[in-house]
Amino acid sequence: MVRQGQGAFVLEGAAANADITVDDLAGLFQQLSSVVELTERVASLEANLPAEQSKDDSPARKRGR
Repeated sequence: MVRQGQGAFVLEGAAANADITVDDLAGLFQQLSSVVELTERVASLEANLPAEQSKDDSPARKRGR
């Protein structure tokens, strides 16, 4: 439940009603692992950029403006 200006609250018993299986958790873990791998790949690519090219000059950042 969310109350504007107060925050989000977990309803009592909500966890007991959740139907989460081991397969669900395994899938979530796989997704999180993919995010970590992608983050590491991006960091590696950024580390290899020429020193004169700043992150602010990247085409992706210009498109987002």
